[in-house]
Amino acid sequence: MKLQRYIYLSILFFCTIIGLNAQDSNALAVHGNMRIHENAKVGFHTNLINNGIFNQNFGLVGFYNNLETLYISGNNISVFNDIEVDVLDNLVLLSSVDIKNNMSFINGTIQTPRGNNTISFNYLENALYAGEGNQRYIDGYTSAIGNGAFSFPVGDDSRLRPLLIPNQASNPFFKAAYFFENPNSPNYFSTQFDTEKIAETLTNITQLEFWDFKGTEETTVTLTWDDVSDIPALSPLLSKLRVVGWNKQSQTWVDLGNTATSGDLNAGSIQSISFIPNNFEVLTIGSDLRGVLSTEVTTDNINFAITPNGDGKNDLLVFENLDVFYNNKLIIYNRWGSLVYKKENYNNTWDGTATHSLTISKSSKLPTGTYFYFLQLNDNSKSLKGWIYVTH
Repeated sequence: MKLQRYIYLSILFFCTIIGLNAQDSNALAVHGNMRIHENAKVGFHTNLINNGIFNQNFGLVGFYNNLETLYISGNNISVFNDIEVDVLDNLVLLSSVDIKNNMSFINGTIQTPRGNNTISFNYLENALYAGEGNQRYIDGYTSAIGNGAFSFPVGDDSRLRPLLIPNQASNPFFKAAYFFENPNSPNYFSTQFDTEKIAETLTNITQLEFWDFKGTEETTVTLTWDDVSDIPALSPLLSKLRVVGWNKQSQTWVDLGNTATSGDLNAGSIQSISFIPNNFEVLTIGSDLRGVLSTEVTTDNINFAITPNGDGKNDLLVFENLDVFYNNKLIIYNRWGSLVYKKENYNNTWDGTATHSLTISKSSKLPTGTYFYFLQLNDNSKSLKGWIYVTH
């Protein structure tokens, strides 16, 4: 049952409150000791400032507001047993919050300062949550302690993008955040995670997103993607995707493996090998397409040859009846697996020109050779793939 939208009088009788006062009309301030007892229910419609002792709580606490943002601030961490958040314009943490038992997302996100990872929403030993979604997640940093499997409910830009860990042998501490940003130019890191500085076993690194994942114990992780992640730009084959990490020592992206994938090119997940998170600045998804496209992408036998020499004959890559598939996406790779061309709503106009920043000569004609394409059609259930021979 949803928390009542007021402080129950029973709380006032059973709590020892010292120095509790309304700091102003927009905040409730704790300057001494406050405790919410078992079975008690408290609803906050205003900001909370905790400069006292507010860490021995039981019962349920709710934060509610349909009109404005609510804030939790102060010098000390607030610790709650059960909590639910129904703040349409989001609950912002300026100091950390710990949850011991259950947490419920109802409306809004919980935001933490992305530039200060010491402030976070923390799930203590084996605490749980429910109700997460694309409008309900941790917008910033969240941590977990415990030996159970855990899915960090992190997201950005109105998208839930969880990072998952499996059961642990001990009770380690891990912290995570998701960033819908280009790793080449991150907003909250002093390092630029250059996607062209890659290990020899890698071909492509996404330029759309990454996760910050911290911890001292070895673990595997599972990263997720959605249709905005543009996985076809990395690989037309899930088996060739890789979890990758920016190694602090080598200052390059290194391969953290692919031990399992699920889903399809529009939504899915990938699991890494075991590694120690603190050895890496950030994680994201990449691919290893070395030497595999020629044997795996051509199985449909829909292959082409074009001669873009300007004579008006066979100058363009043309798919018949393409106008029926108005939301298509075409991806073309060279034989080393590097992306050379990407176009949404392709309309039969490719003339062998490289248009992607990872190519050596962007906006120039590609040399004679074999290239490999992946054409995703608009119903997301059909695709074409094969090779293109380009000769001038």
